[in-house]
This record gives sequence, C-alpha cells and structure tokens, in this order.
Amino acid sequence: MCCVGPTLIIRHPLLPSGADADALPLRDLNSAAEHLRRLIPRDAKVFLWGDSLPVDLADRKPYLRQIHSVYTFSIVDNPQLVEKSGMWGRREMQLWLGTDADYAVLEPAIVDEYRARWPARVQELQTLLDQNFRLVDRVQDFRWMVFDVYERRRN
Repeated sequence: MCCVGPTLIIRHPLLPSGADADALPLRDLNSAAEHLRRLIPRDAKVFLWGDSLPVDLADRKPYLRQIHSVYTFSIVDNPQLVEKSGMWGRREMQLWLGTDADYAVLEPAIVDEYRARWPARVQELQTLLDQNFRLVDRVQDFRWMVFDVYERRRN
C-alpha cells in the first residue's frame, strides 16, 4: 500500500494539466474531420492554407502542392522556380481562388504568421476571398487547429 499511495496522489510531470488534462485529441481530430466532411462535398476542389491532417481525414483533397506543409507558399515571384520546387505562389493563388477552387480552407494562425511578414501577399489572398467566396463556418472541434471554411459564391 505504501507504493501505491504516491502514484495516486502525485501527478506525473509529463501528464497534461489545466484545460488539456481532459482533452481527447483523437476524438476531437475525428470530430473536426467529420465537420469538414459535412461542409465540403467529396469531389470539391479545395484550396488549403493550413495543416492538411484534418482535411485528409475528411477525405477531401486539396491541391497537391498544398498538402506537404503549411509553409509551401512561396513569396518569390518566379513561376518556373516555384513550380519546379513543388511549392505554390501568387500565380497559383490567383488561379485557384480566382476561378478554380470550389472551397477554401484556411488556418487563421498560419495566415496570421504570413500577414505579419508579408502583408501585401495576404491582402491579395483576402481580396480574392472577398470577391469570390463566402465564409461558411469555423471548424474549432480540434482546438489545436482552427479552420475557416469558405465556399465559392455562385453568381
């Protein structure tokens, strides 16, 4: 009994505490994926600027150059170099958000990182969203990754 007592009373230092103590990340991640599944049709073309895991679990397919990392947006204005590197840039953003994508999924924390360093690029993104999309919902089921989901305006 003297060995069991401390394990019940003293909390292991690597266990999460506070708001995260009761977190169920796998459940919440699946909940976020289900939320995205309800919002975005299976065959939709999806512009993604954020973590691809919840979108992938929802079985929705963003543009290939956007699924490898949240940091594949290139600020370099050299289309051949951008394409050759497997990244995406201004030209792709204009095409995808201008006429091609049916939905846009943005992780605000990532967009804010870019806004702090390259405000003109993010303003261009915002202008394309305002012209062509409407905000449908914010997916907050997985609190470590929040997503804003936009749907293309149908004129």
